[in-house]
Amino acid sequence: MKILSPSRMRHLEGEAEQQGLPSSILMERAAQAVFQLIRKDYPSLSGPVLIVCGRGNNGGDGLALATLLNPHGQVCLALGEPEEGSLGAFHLARCREMGITVEGPEWFLAQKSEDYSLIVDALLGTGLNRPVSGTTGRIIDKINRSGKPVVSVDIPSGVNGLNGRIEGTAVRADKTVTFGLPKGGNLLYPGFGRGGDLNLSSLDISPELREKETSLFRINEPEALPAREPSGHKSTWGSLLFVGGSSRYGGAPLFASSAFLKSGGGFVNLVIPESLSLPMMIGLPEAVQHPMPALRGPFLGMGHLEEIQEMASGKRILLLGPGMGLEEETGELVRELVRTSSIPVIVDGDGLTHLAGHEELARQQRLYMTPHPGEAARLLKTGPADIESDRPGAVRELAERYGATVVLKGAHSLIAAPGEDIRMNLTGDTSLATAGSGDILGGILGAMLGMGLMGGDALGTAVFLHGLAGEEAGTRLGQDSVLASDILDALPSAVRNYRSDFSRYRSGLNGRIGIIP
Repeated sequence: MKILSPSRMRHLEGEAEQQGLPSSILMERAAQAVFQLIRKDYPSLSGPVLIVCGRGNNGGDGLALATLLNPHGQVCLALGEPEEGSLGAFHLARCREMGITVEGPEWFLAQKSEDYSLIVDALLGTGLNRPVSGTTGRIIDKINRSGKPVVSVDIPSGVNGLNGRIEGTAVRADKTVTFGLPKGGNLLYPGFGRGGDLNLSSLDISPELREKETSLFRINEPEALPAREPSGHKSTWGSLLFVGGSSRYGGAPLFASSAFLKSGGGFVNLVIPESLSLPMMIGLPEAVQHPMPALRGPFLGMGHLEEIQEMASGKRILLLGPGMGLEEETGELVRELVRTSSIPVIVDGDGLTHLAGHEELARQQRLYMTPHPGEAARLLKTGPADIESDRPGAVRELAERYGATVVLKGAHSLIAAPGEDIRMNLTGDTSLATAGSGDILGGILGAMLGMGLMGGDALGTAVFLHGLAGEEAGTRLGQDSVLASDILDALPSAVRNYRSDFSRYRSGLNGRIGIIP
């Protein structure tokens, strides 16, 4: 499913009009979609529905809805009457002909919220790009304080439809009905957090038109896992060489290599400092160890290079960086391994910091990078706030600058590869926000590459499975209490369920977007 900018949605509506769907019909279908949701989800309304309308097409949708809700609808013209001759003006005239109560903003601000059973937010649309203030802000604040269920039309008022930014203040909706295709602000945080349950009505715009439209990004649609060959052996499912860990970060090798094996990988070789050998033997006896003696300290460095390069021969994947530490000699080792590797390289954790600013090395390789916003900021030589203010732009720049397949981790992780559409992943929740979770993702990605998936398909599927495992752990334990080891424990059942019921997961929506027929 494509996600559009507000301007591309307007273009799509123009294309639909040329195919015989005039804007008047689209507005009526939008109102019908919201009416259908209200009738289904709020079947026993105990009082009138207040529809708070702006002057534009969003308000026009609300006015059209009022005529469907009659006699239960009441209208607040929060920003004044629609422009003369507009579709909104047409539906306002219909409301008055039907005897529907139509009032102005001061009337609403003086009302008691208990007078309504439901509030419909049709105030501002997806084109908002400046801060909300004055009477509009006061109306939004009153909607939020009402204690009543709120349904937003297209997007919660106050959310920027392009990037999800809150423009000063924004409605907190219980449900949102968006139209045609979702817009960036419907799914990018913090806007997504204001929309409640997101529902989509296509307005009967043809799938061909929707697929032709230029997108901001797509929903991450994961790939089916290759069948397990009855005659397969451990090498069939991929061999991973893990290089990482240090005296300070002993858990990273365990989490990454365990995740590789639990999500379908064949066998793993661990290059770790000698000091980690005994804990790893106890924690994961299935791994083949190559403990490196301390040379200049209890960390990996250039003195280990030749031996590691020999071990990489015959392996399918190199996972480099988790828990390595930030010593300069370790950085030299990371860069040299990336420069000389002939196999796909996954770089995570401290390895990303060592790679920052060395794009010329990265672009020579089949490289996969898994940064969180802080690591992404170091890679792009900017600040975390800049990354968060434009996550799609940041992940696209990372992919292009480093010639890599990249996931920018976070709420609704984004995946990019050079020349490909950005993908947004919809699995996962705050259960994943725990130390060691990223190491697990690196291991899952290694398993996907070992099975034969490549590029964005491999990374997209890994991120999807990682999210499923986190959700399962959070459901079982409560999101507050999940540890990385709990995500590991949930991973086998997540993979099993994914294999056995792939059709359920194919679209990537995973229940995050309801479809209104």
